[in-house]
Amino acid sequence: MSDGKFWFHALIESCYDADYSPPWKALRKLIPNVDKRGHLPEPYRRAFVDDKLADLATYNRSRKEMQAEKDAENNRKERELDDAIRRILAKEPDNFLALKLAS
Repeated sequence: MSDGKFWFHALIESCYDADYSPPWKALRKLIPNVDKRGHLPEPYRRAFVDDKLADLATYNRSRKEMQAEKDAENNRKERELDDAIRRILAKEPDNFLALKLAS
């Protein structure tokens, strides 16, 4: 922070609403080609995008796996509930709550 890079970045970020905003125009007068600075070469940008797409693919796979586990757990619980209802109805065919759950 002592070299001012952070504050320069904060100034650029806070001033840029659009090319026509007065603070941005004033900054461009003070610092020529300010809008051309800070661009990474294409190979670095492409590598960044590729990394982010790989991260997204990993996230999607993990999400699908977690959803499959959640669905399996829900199915297991549903089967357990169905089994419990059947057991209750086998012992007490007129059990109102079990009949209601079974319907």
